[in-house]
Amino acid sequence: MDPEQLLREFPPKPKDEAYLRALAEASGGRALTDEERATNEKNADALFETYKVAEVREIEKKTRLEAAEKARELKKLRGGSYLDAIATADAIEAIERHARSAVEKLGELNKMLQDLPDPAVTTRGDSSSEPAFKVDEITGEIFVEGEEDLEYATGSRVKFLVDTPEKIWGSLEEGDLLGAAERFLAASDVYSALERGEGDDGVMSWADVLKMFPLVKQQGPLLDSFRAQIARRAREELRAKSALDASRASSAVAACVLVEDLSAAEALALAMQSRRAHARAILRRGAEGKTRGKAANALARTLLDARRTTLLASRCFLPRVGDGDGDGDGDGDFSVSVPRAFRDIVGTSSGSEEGTRREMDTSFAGVAVPKREAERRRARVEARATALATRAPSRRDVAAACEAYLTGVAEDVARAVESRGLLNSVRSLGELAAFEKDVTRRMERGGGGGGGKPGASDEDLAVSDLLGTALDAWGALAEKPFVQRARALLRDALSHAPTRAAIDAALKATTTTAAAAAAARPAALWGKGAVATTDDASPDAPCTPGRETASSSVSSSSSISAIVARGIALEVATTLAETRREASALTAGGSSSASSREDRAAAVEEYAHHEAHAGMASLASFLRSKIAEEKEDATATATERALLIGQTAHAIATDAAPELATMLAP
Repeated sequence: MDPEQLLREFPPKPKDEAYLRALAEASGGRALTDEERATNEKNADALFETYKVAEVREIEKKTRLEAAEKARELKKLRGGSYLDAIATADAIEAIERHARSAVEKLGELNKMLQDLPDPAVTTRGDSSSEPAFKVDEITGEIFVEGEEDLEYATGSRVKFLVDTPEKIWGSLEEGDLLGAAERFLAASDVYSALERGEGDDGVMSWADVLKMFPLVKQQGPLLDSFRAQIARRAREELRAKSALDASRASSAVAACVLVEDLSAAEALALAMQSRRAHARAILRRGAEGKTRGKAANALARTLLDARRTTLLASRCFLPRVGDGDGDGDGDGDFSVSVPRAFRDIVGTSSGSEEGTRREMDTSFAGVAVPKREAERRRARVEARATALATRAPSRRDVAAACEAYLTGVAEDVARAVESRGLLNSVRSLGELAAFEKDVTRRMERGGGGGGGKPGASDEDLAVSDLLGTALDAWGALAEKPFVQRARALLRDALSHAPTRAAIDAALKATTTTAAAAAAARPAALWGKGAVATTDDASPDAPCTPGRETASSSVSSSSSISAIVARGIALEVATTLAETRREASALTAGGSSSASSREDRAAAVEEYAHHEAHAGMASLASFLRSKIAEEKEDATATATERALLIGQTAHAIATDAAPELATMLAP
């Protein structure tokens, strides 16, 4: 802002030296002339004449702030203070001095390295070859191989243990269970070597290790905690849907074998138990859904999973000679026939120089002599793998484990139906038949080959080869609880509970109607008026109006009872016909094989005859009990109710006779 413009807008207070100094700084440090000062004082008088005191103070405050801001901008423009310039010069000189010193040190180091013998390498050299010479980082003394410092060798092993948790967590986050297990095993071997003082290169005593590296004492319990963590993750992988992939399932089994030191039989049992737990979880979620769609999806997934788990057991636990990847293509390089799940423990480069080099570069990077550690560890791992191969489960063992698994899953399905109510959303035989078709469609979409029907795919052939027969998943797992549910629905349908409720309602309605009709003429129930009760009355005498009314009432009541009775009989006949039709549809098709359907048809037919007979016997007993109740009542309404019961029994015997003959035969 121009000083003259500033004075014109905000003239200063007279004789305000501080303000004048600020104004001078704002104008570039130039002193005001006497004429300018007189003009400013005159403008200041005009300012006080125009504005109030409070407004003048605000103008003063604003002007001072603007003047100070201008002063700071000028100061920055000039480049800062003299002291800052001196400090900058000192810093530049220090940088130059340190750079010169670094160049001299690098030259000395280069000369020292050039003076070393040709075969010598440093301790951080190529891990693929043994160092012939080592140089002490502090004294510069050269150590020949075999005379290395024990402190350095021990310290490198301790560092390897300290770095292990981070490596294991990284492998677990990436889903590399086998890598995590291998790192755990390598760390366990290093820790054991330190604890026992093993090693060709010499290791200080355990007491000296603890004295020099106190933190190593914590590594033992820490490794034990990782053992449980890796085992838990591996079990979760086996229970997950992704475990149906043979490669991931084999890695999970191998991880459990490594960290828990399982035998071959224990590993097979673990895999089957984990897959059964997966099936139980599916069934539990399906039962909790309380809808037919979710129940059908749960049952279809369980049946598909049973078939896939059997195939998985064949691929992971049956040995295939010369198969390096477990797919039966014979591309591997194994002298011993090892199942795929155990072959992953050693890897495809077992016993080779390349395998040792890979161990040095990955598992034991940073250890003093990684080749020795790798060779010792490879020997121990190969010994484990050889022991597993010699005690690998036979084809009969794997088949027996699969059969036990299928039996267990069948029990889980039955328990889900009986205890958890998996099929409670299915409330009729028709819905049960539709439910079976829905399960079949879902299995076909999921690649189930029609719900267990024998197919010609390689997977079906592999399962058949293992079990000795084609796997009918529906027949093995779901048929029994399915038929049990059908029997329960048959029992409910043929118990005629709605018919009993209808009879009770009709009897109650008859009580009200009959009482109203007989209020005027109590003796008119059988068509006789009150005037006909005297001894001298002629039977040919004409009817009185009262007699006509009574006859009309009786005719109306009898007609209503007959209609109600026939309606109840029609309901019984309809129930029998619908039950027979739905039972026939239930046995006509579905997921089972032809032989299973024939067995189901015979069982359902036999049970339908039995329940139909039991239902009709129960209904007859119910009608007799109602007659017995009416015998205790001497009123006219009791007679009317008894008549209704008799008409109902007669109508059922007459109108429902064809269906009764069919359902009760033989």
